[in-house]
Amino acid sequence: MAGILVIGSNLYLITDNHKYLSIRPYFPYAILAIFPLIIVRFLGLLFVYYKKTKILSYTTAVKFSFMLVLMIFLIPLYGLYGALLALGISNLISLILFTYLLKYAGFDKLESIAS
Repeated sequence: MAGILVIGSNLYLITDNHKYLSIRPYFPYAILAIFPLIIVRFLGLLFVYYKKTKILSYTTAVKFSFMLVLMIFLIPLYGLYGALLALGISNLISLILFTYLLKYAGFDKLESIAS
């Protein structure tokens, strides 16, 4: 993540193409929007480990629907910032939902494995 932020901040040193330079201000917001996705992916692997893929599928479908609705409303209002905001909000909601459902699906087993 830090590498992407460094490249995005110093994009003018890499290229002089103005098409690429126009996306430079969006890099920090994109990093913030994508960061919770790393943890969500890890929690998704735990659902696969516990063989709770049905819960994983339903949760992912809810996340996708929620993100689609947010994008429909936020993109016309804020443009690309709206897309990043919708992505960040849906990833945070997904992170909270996955954490709660993982506790429901057997988080206590994870504690016994770790010790």
